[in-house]
Amino acid sequence: MYINQANLEGVSEVYGVDCARKALEEFSNEHSDLNLTWEDTDTAFEKLTSPKLKLLKGNFFALGDDDTNGKVDIIWDRSSMVAIKPELRAQYVQTLLN
Repeated sequence: MYINQANLEGVSEVYGVDCARKALEEFSNEHSDLNLTWEDTDTAFEKLTSPKLKLLKGNFFALGDDDTNGKVDIIWDRSSMVAIKPELRAQYVQTLLN
C-alpha cells in the first residue's frame, strides 16, 4: 500500500504503529511528500505526524484510545501476526479487538 496526499483525501486520520524508529524514519524518507515531522509528546509513544497521518513509535500493547482518538475503522496488518512471538499472538488479537 502506498500512502500519499492524494489517497488521504476524504480521510480524517490514519494511524500506524511500529516499535522501530528506524522503520518510521525510512517510511518518512520514502514518502517525503507527506511532510512528516517528529512531534513532542507526553504519552508512551513518539509521534511522527502530518495533518492526516500519525505514526506512533512504541509498544503496540500499550496502545489506547487516547493514542488514536478512540476510534479505529480499519486495521491493516502488514506482517505483525507472523513477526510476533506465538505466545503473544492472542494478546495481539485482543488488543486489535479492543
